[in-house]
Amino acid sequence: VRKKSGEVNYLVAMVQDLTIRKQSEEKLRDNEERMRIFFDNVPLGIFSSTREGKFTYVNPALPKMLGYDSCEDLVEVVNRTSVSETLYVNPPRRQKSMPELGQDDNHGKTIENRDRRKDGQIIDTIVTIGERHDPITGETIFDGIVTDITERKKLEAVQNFLARTTSS
Repeated sequence: VRKKSGEVNYLVAMVQDLTIRKQSEEKLRDNEERMRIFFDNVPLGIFSSTREGKFTYVNPALPKMLGYDSCEDLVEVVNRTSVSETLYVNPPRRQKSMPELGQDDNHGKTIENRDRRKDGQIIDTIVTIGERHDPITGETIFDGIVTDITERKKLEAVQNFLARTTSS
């Protein structure tokens, strides 16, 4: 505050302790880094997609499972059309399962699916998917985990065959 002459009479200052805020920001960064490392290294495919079937996130295990070179490669190819058109052996299956999501207190659902790899090979998968709403856009987002069960299905088929032939 200045006197009429322009000379400084006194200063007004405010001091705010930002220690808690800074500690919270650091914890948040640590948690984000921990989650990134987890998602990047878990051997299951993890994704987020829009209702229209456009990927917004995939972890490195998903393109590997589906025979793509990178996360960016998978997202680019899928987002030209949609998840169902590019990956699903039976594309209408995705649309049929959508209305069922969110009906069980938003805990999601698990379905068996058949997916097409980049090379055309068909794999059997279990997809566990849940629905959430983006707090900023309000858009519906689907988060999911994909497990390749192709080898298990082959083993089950052999076991079923052996059981039928030995019981005859």
